[in-house]
Amino acid sequence: MRWWKKRRAGTGNRCELCYAKLTPSAEPPRRGRVYVSDGSDVKQRYVNRMCCDTCWQRGVELEAEAEARFRRANPVDEVCTALRDGDVSVRRDAAHTLERLRDPRAVDPLFDALGREDVRRGAGAAHAMIEALAAIGGSEVGERLLGLLHNEAYWTERYVGIGDEPPMVTAVDCVNPALFTVGGSELMLRGLLDVLGHQEQMLRWYAARELANITYRSTVGYGLTVNGSHGELVDADRQLIVGPLRSALRDKFWLVRESAATALGHLGDRSVLDDLLACLADDHHHRVRYFAAKALGDLGDASAVEPLRRALSSDVEISVAVKEALAKLVTRS
Repeated sequence: MRWWKKRRAGTGNRCELCYAKLTPSAEPPRRGRVYVSDGSDVKQRYVNRMCCDTCWQRGVELEAEAEARFRRANPVDEVCTALRDGDVSVRRDAAHTLERLRDPRAVDPLFDALGREDVRRGAGAAHAMIEALAAIGGSEVGERLLGLLHNEAYWTERYVGIGDEPPMVTAVDCVNPALFTVGGSELMLRGLLDVLGHQEQMLRWYAARELANITYRSTVGYGLTVNGSHGELVDADRQLIVGPLRSALRDKFWLVRESAATALGHLGDRSVLDDLLACLADDHHHRVRYFAAKALGDLGDASAVEPLRRALSSDVEISVAVKEALAKLVTRS
């Protein structure tokens, strides 16, 4: 039979690395990144379907060997020296290497290097350094990462607009996931709440706006951070932030009050109903009243219907938000 007429014989369930036939098992198939050796070098290979136990265990042994080689080839002191290089790509590669090494001796050099980076212009190297610090972890790293949130430069927006990335990003978009990695959602939220009480009104607004974004992402299932991961808010998280957000409704800066009202609406905690009604009736800035009305619609408490109807007849500036809120409440009832 001609070779082009031959039909491929079914191979059945076979290991993708050694092609040994696998016996049916109740255990889930082994798949993922596996270290393999070609005789002269150790490399990673991705197993899409399944791998036999022998190849998998061999991969574990080769991984240890590869890591040992990597550490010998990249002494921490030499890699940390590269953090001072004038080329941003060299600094970024050094940070990625330190992320893999996870050596606590690199903590101080990484923070020193972060202090030299201009995150307003571009945060490629800075992001890599923050990710390296998150990989190293520890309470000291967590506390020092919290300090970055008090630096206004880390909140400066830069236009990116590449692929699926958000068009405007900040260095905080990397700091928050790092804080989550080091200390979970509690550490990340604690850092934002500390900034929410800062004496600088712009920093307070940045923190309130980020909390509004976090509560929204958690509500719609996008995850707590910009990269769409790190779970969702749990009850302990909600209890942690609802009090400070309620206090922020009385902040002197109207942008803080606006973001706080938005965040409370996303939380859906009906204990803040009276606070939002007070904003709707008494706040002197129409944007705060506008978002208080939207938040009342998100809360879904029918007792807000009459105050919203009064606002509809007396406050023309927020009529659109009031109508939307009433429509939500009527639909739910």
